[in-house]
Amino acid sequence: MQSDIRETFQSISSKDNRALKLARKTRDGKMQGSIFIEGRRLFEEAVNSGLEFEALFIEAGFDEDIP
Repeated sequence: MQSDIRETFQSISSKDNRALKLARKTRDGKMQGSIFIEGRRLFEEAVNSGLEFEALFIEAGFDEDIP
């Protein structure tokens, strides 16, 4: 991953974060027209299918094993 992209990431430090609350609602099926994708394989399939993303939530260190 390019270092300039990493600079655009924002760390979430509160469980009350608005974006995180929306992600939970999506995960729980409470947001019509949105889907929650979890895991690298499903993410890669979504990217390759041309799916448009509204938000991405990634764990710190997610790209450490990418060459």
